[in-house]
This record gives sequence, structure tokens and C-alpha cells, in this order.
Amino acid sequence: MVPHNDASFGRTVRPHVGTFSKVLFRVLRLSYLVIPERLVHPSAAGLIAAGAGTPTLIQAAVYEFLVSGAFVRHLPRMRKLYAERRDLLVAVAARQLDGLLAIERTEMLDQIGTPSSLR
Repeated sequence: MVPHNDASFGRTVRPHVGTFSKVLFRVLRLSYLVIPERLVHPSAAGLIAAGAGTPTLIQAAVYEFLVSGAFVRHLPRMRKLYAERRDLLVAVAARQLDGLLAIERTEMLDQIGTPSSLR
């Protein structure tokens, strides 16, 4: 686990669940939780009891990747790659499915549906 300081998030830490699959390696199957420190041990116990887990060697390698700063350097490349892929998909869909498919772009999410469903 990578410790964090609750104060750096303000008084309340909003729980967050994420995965490294999209930004590192799809078959990695490693997720993470951002939770208040008081929930770390109960959460870990629950994961162990459920038999959920990733091999320690993989966890250690990702930990080193995180604390070395390599992950922070890696993110801009991945954001650019996914933006290029999204833009290509949107361009091809607009060209091939003109009038049948509507794509609404927002800052955080692209919504795809029929033209009437996005109104």
C-alpha cells in the first residue's frame, strides 16, 4: 500500500476505486483503493477473505513504478494515445454512421447514442 496523508485531501477522503489496466498493461488486473487510513485494515482483510489479490511480485513492481515517478511520466503518453484513438473512432463513426449515430463530447466523457437519445 502507498500511504497518503488524509490532510492532503482535506478533512474528508472521498473513497475512490481505480485500475491500472488502461494506463499500464491490460492483463495486469491490478486495482487500487483510495480510502481513509482507518479503513485500510478492514478493507485488506475483506479482500484476503474473498480470495482477491494480485501476486506480491506484481504489486512490488507497480509500487516501485509509482514511487520512482515513472508512472507520473507515463501518464501523459497514455492520455495522448487514448485521445488519438478516441478522436479516430469519433471521426470514422461520424463519417460512416452519419445521421445514425450522435456523439456528444464533454470534458470527462463521450456519450454515444442515437441522435434522439442524446437530446
